[in-house]
Amino acid sequence: MAIKKTINRNAFNEKIIHRYLFERFYFSNNNSLKKLLPQKYHGEKINLITPEDGKEGYRPDLMIYFKKKIHGVPLEVKWNLNSAIGDNQIKYLQDNNGILATFDKWSEPEYKGIDYITIDHEDFCDWTSNHISKLSRESMVYQAKVKEASKGNQFWVVFLRGSANKNWKRMTDLHYSNPFWAFKQDNSSIKNILDLQKNDCCLFINGVASEGQGMSDNPNLKFEYYGWGITKIVDPYYMVLDDVKATFFEKNNPPINLRRWPHFMDFKILENMVVSDYGINRFTYGKRGEFSKIFADSANIGNGAPIAISRRQWESLTASLKTQKEKLKNPK
Repeated sequence: MAIKKTINRNAFNEKIIHRYLFERFYFSNNNSLKKLLPQKYHGEKINLITPEDGKEGYRPDLMIYFKKKIHGVPLEVKWNLNSAIGDNQIKYLQDNNGILATFDKWSEPEYKGIDYITIDHEDFCDWTSNHISKLSRESMVYQAKVKEASKGNQFWVVFLRGSANKNWKRMTDLHYSNPFWAFKQDNSSIKNILDLQKNDCCLFINGVASEGQGMSDNPNLKFEYYGWGITKIVDPYYMVLDDVKATFFEKNNPPINLRRWPHFMDFKILENMVVSDYGINRFTYGKRGEFSKIFADSANIGNGAPIAISRRQWESLTASLKTQKEKLKNPK
């Protein structure tokens, strides 16, 4: 009898569904979001999604935090109801109003006390198709240890203002050898945050913008700064839920659902210009020019969101900043 040999057609593991749901919960419109949540949550607004956040020895795949509710709703993801699920998982979902998400369609619940949702397989395939380039690049960077994918790394600018500059100085004073940053929970900027990838380059600017609460997109205004840091991203996205680091940028020690700065990344500083005393020494680059909208978007969206720029813009901006730094060190 012939022995059949076949290729592995299981291209993805279960965590790809976690990623899909994580992004869909954040970015779906109200009608699409209702398909992802049991009916009793249709009137609620999602505030925060955390991966593998739980206690009592079990961490569900995702935890959904709704606005004005402190306790999260655990969600467990399986390809189908034939997938293995432990008794401890069932009990945790039952005790915490949990949700089980699969691609199955059912008429009767398999387990009492657990809400079910059916994942739309067509929408999942569409999402995968739209994200395959990014997912492939991440696999190359993390699994194959490729430092730079064929399309090259991305370039980002984060323009900091006000108290964010003080937080930058405090972080670099205490953690210069292992620096990190946290981005604000803001649905307008989280897409950019999730697009950050390992080995991307990110320029942090300790900026000055004196035109009021918001920064103006005016190419003719001055670009002024206290300092800057050219960095390479080491870990582009994670959350810290139960450590001193988790509330490094927070006031007091708020619960997870009330934290303003929950989205972290790690990087290494390649070169920097140390932040000077605030309000005393500021440096003028020149006019904001082509970077005006980039700076304004970063400063105004989430109080310092990462904004993508082209390689040419990156090389032009960083070269000019380095030149100014040398001139300040060695004035004629």
